[in-house]
Amino acid sequence: MAFQACRRRGFLACLVCATPPILALLPWPEELFSARPKLIRADVLGQRPAALGAASGVRKDPHEYLFHGLGACETGYYAGWHSSEAADLDTCKAACSREPQCAMLSFKQGVACGRFDATSGGCHLQWQQENYSSYLKWRSCDWATAEVLEGHICGGQYGDWRTSSNQTVQALLASCSSTPRCKGLIWWRQPGKTWLNASKSWFKVCTSDTSRASAPWSFIKNPCAVPPEDERMHRELTRTSAPEVCEDDPVAALPPPVTGPGNVELVISAFNENLSFIEPLTRTTRTTQLRVRIYCTDPSLDPRCEAVPDKGGENFVYLKHIVDNYDRLANVTIFSVGSIMRNHNDQLLCRKLNFLLDQLGPLTGVGFPGFSTMAHTFPGEFNPFNPFFDIEKYNSQKWGRIKLCEPSVRPLGAWYQHFLGDLRRPLCNGVLFNGIFAASSARLRRWPKETYQRLMDELGRCGELRSVADHFMERAWKGMLDDGGGPVKGHANQCPIEELVLQECFRKENGRLKMNNVKRSFFRCPECHADCGVAGLHVLRMLALVAASSASFGLRNFSLPRPGDLRRKFHLGSCEVLLQVFASSVNPADRSVSGPFPQVMGSDLAAEVLAVEATCKRLRVGDRVWADIGAIVNGSFGSGKENGAYAQVAVALESQLGLLPPNLEVLEAAALPKVSLTSYKALKWYGGAPYEGGAVLILGGSGGCGTTGIQLAKAWGAGQVITTTSSKHADYVRSLGADDVIDYQTQNWWEVLPDASVDVIYDTVGEGSTGDRAMAKLKAGGFYVTITGELPKNPRKDVRSSMFINSETNLENFELLDELTELAVKGRLRMPQKTVYDLEDILTAFNASASHHVLGKLVVKMPGGRLQTLEV
Repeated sequence: MAFQACRRRGFLACLVCATPPILALLPWPEELFSARPKLIRADVLGQRPAALGAASGVRKDPHEYLFHGLGACETGYYAGWHSSEAADLDTCKAACSREPQCAMLSFKQGVACGRFDATSGGCHLQWQQENYSSYLKWRSCDWATAEVLEGHICGGQYGDWRTSSNQTVQALLASCSSTPRCKGLIWWRQPGKTWLNASKSWFKVCTSDTSRASAPWSFIKNPCAVPPEDERMHRELTRTSAPEVCEDDPVAALPPPVTGPGNVELVISAFNENLSFIEPLTRTTRTTQLRVRIYCTDPSLDPRCEAVPDKGGENFVYLKHIVDNYDRLANVTIFSVGSIMRNHNDQLLCRKLNFLLDQLGPLTGVGFPGFSTMAHTFPGEFNPFNPFFDIEKYNSQKWGRIKLCEPSVRPLGAWYQHFLGDLRRPLCNGVLFNGIFAASSARLRRWPKETYQRLMDELGRCGELRSVADHFMERAWKGMLDDGGGPVKGHANQCPIEELVLQECFRKENGRLKMNNVKRSFFRCPECHADCGVAGLHVLRMLALVAASSASFGLRNFSLPRPGDLRRKFHLGSCEVLLQVFASSVNPADRSVSGPFPQVMGSDLAAEVLAVEATCKRLRVGDRVWADIGAIVNGSFGSGKENGAYAQVAVALESQLGLLPPNLEVLEAAALPKVSLTSYKALKWYGGAPYEGGAVLILGGSGGCGTTGIQLAKAWGAGQVITTTSSKHADYVRSLGADDVIDYQTQNWWEVLPDASVDVIYDTVGEGSTGDRAMAKLKAGGFYVTITGELPKNPRKDVRSSMFINSETNLENFELLDELTELAVKGRLRMPQKTVYDLEDILTAFNASASHHVLGKLVVKMPGGRLQTLEV
């Protein structure tokens, strides 16, 4: 049982977790303690020392590397930055080859070897001018024999690729072949094409099991699983959750949670950082018993500073605090670096600290699990403990590239065993990065004071020089203090302090400051950092319809979004665009929302581009665009929906946005995207369009999807368009192009139409039994498509029946929008009937939508003029 439970943690973890006690406690070979050891491969680590000398030869690397581009991947790295593996490119490639999760690497000679796992999404290049380069890992494989499962989709998708050439497809296949984490690909089927000869389509890589899907997806199973003998070279990694603690770990029993009144200390290690984040960020916590302790090498940095010697890094400070206060430790201690305001990876350090503060209840420490951290870029992430990790040089923000002071023992595994003992705990619990974590006094006292003193002496023996041991200590905390229970669920992964810092500055100045332009990022503004010098900087709020939960939403003043929000929340793979929204519209799907919360609701928009990320290629500031940005996506929170259009400012992916048709005013343009894209996909992907004559029946012709469906069916060659509506709307649907109208209030369409009389039935209404009634009316080879109903219980084999949800395919619509723009310019796609509401009246529009008798579309106009400024 222990072996099976540990198996998914990988070879090294299972070696120490599941082997008999005598083997698990074997000392490391003597050569690992030498000053410059020869690193031993993982596949011989478990052998007894006598057998190590017999291990000879170098295993041929089965992987190759394809140049991806100049620059370093912006998101998703999990290991190796500033490590010794940056000595040369071959060493970095070898490190990636040893790790089955590694799908791509970014490299800078002598500085960085960043490895990117198979769940990090696409690689968005940055730092192109700083001599970084990125490479795609691939492995030769014959995909012609791959098993294909039609009608299947998968989760855990990464690498959102839209193919434009066979070369692109081959690169994706080779990348999937390189890691056992890739289960295969899903492909959006094209009529008359196979996945091997598709010209333009959607491909995504799967990292989890498949399930049946109503959309025309196919799953292409990876035929090139990594052979077992190669897997032995690797340690298995997981990015989805921390593993359970090993069952045979003798010190893994969880102590009872901290209960009842106590105190909490926030210990901050400060060198030369700006500390103005402390007051506003700590005000966001719910505890009333928070005490801040600031340790500074320069006491003039802040009046609250407690002087400490400069011994190289924050880990020495943490150890000194524990040693000096061992018998009077706070109920809970939060340890944090001082560089919280550093603009790095979407304010990663700020998000880490806020994640911990958010776990403190009104009575400090109530229910605290004993240890918590956001180990790296998102809650629940597991970063493996690499016992072979070593480092000689480091890029210091203060001194530049420096040679580090030698540790007394190296590499990391030997160092941990020398100072802390059994390797099972770090191998099973992993490591944290950036030195931000919280621990209860009971968990800290798990180790005697003498242990912390020895570690402090080890880190401080080089004086002011940064030591290799400081990097080792950062990777030891989680193994020392965590019991593998994972983080507390449902807590904040955000940085709330940009506005709060400015508010604090305003409060200190007793000033009233306003602005008339979109605010600049506080984190990129040096003048904000000194003495609250915020003249010219102001806090913006916008009016938005915000959902606090799936059952609670309302209008409120809400903080502005910014490019990068979607990548942080959803791990999406396109560049992001900041938009000023002119108008939106109400669709039935917009009246409900799924997380993450809080969330701005709304999907359709007509807008103007305010800003674009550097990686954007099509759009420029000032472009006017239209889009449906409501997309079902997966993130660290699970499955949710990207929205954001019911607001004055929104963020969207460039791949979702099309240029606004020049002949449409913004209110009409805002009414069209969702219903046009839905009808486009229904008729062209599932309904056999374009047509050469033939009859198309559209159920619900006077609604939004019916309005666009009639026009598109006609534009694509339908000889006869039949629709259902009430008699009072008959003239409206005829003006759109309907040839025959059935009054649903006096007639049943399935009684009016002869059997086998129509080629396509497009259902936008969703009444019960529609699918089965449609079967009799369709000709052989016909199409039944529903967007809101159910598939027939008794389908015909000679009729294609489909059901789909538009928001499942809304991450890359720009080419479809371009096609729709051409039709709009020709006058073949319009929304002639619309009712306009102000954003302040959007709940009235929701009530009208819920009646299910809307003619055309309900349009929502955003407030004009300047955005609201915050006055303090």
